[in-house]
Amino acid sequence: MATLNSDLVVKKIRHRGLYSGKEQSVTGSIKLSAGTSVATTDLLQMVPLGENVRPIRILLQVTPLSGTPVLTNAVFDVGVKSISTTALTRPDGTSYPALITDADQLAANVTLANNTKTTIEIPRPVADNVANYGPYYVTLTPDTSAFSVAGGDILVSAEVVFLGEIKPDAMVYTSWNSQKVTGV
Repeated sequence: MATLNSDLVVKKIRHRGLYSGKEQSVTGSIKLSAGTSVATTDLLQMVPLGENVRPIRILLQVTPLSGTPVLTNAVFDVGVKSISTTALTRPDGTSYPALITDADQLAANVTLANNTKTTIEIPRPVADNVANYGPYYVTLTPDTSAFSVAGGDILVSAEVVFLGEIKPDAMVYTSWNSQKVTGV
């Protein structure tokens, strides 16, 4: 079982949004070279989302980068995988349990094609309501058989649209990752 990480996963930043209640988006991408095969036991970790964030729409896209790519078995399940195995507790005491991994929690049997954007509307509430859980990855897994690319390189992208967390009573965090930013 191989795990392929998008550019966003490598940066280790959980996206929660900057504007409460406003629609926001974040896109993770993975380059797959000609000759690449992704088995049904492999996992593409596309977008890391923070605690208490529920996706409302996911846009999947395959962009040819070189040659004339041919996709075989480009049918994927869109799921979730917890970033941590333990609950996340914020400084204010609010706790979010680890999410149970589910390969098709957000969508099943999504077919991808070159230069075509596939939009998945996520019904409300998502099964088990991911907004009640700690940080997680939005994942892609080949559905029924191995996915392969021949004839050229591609970029697989997943854009997740979500609403920023609404927490009017206080700041969520009073410390920051950057030494250049200080708490209020």
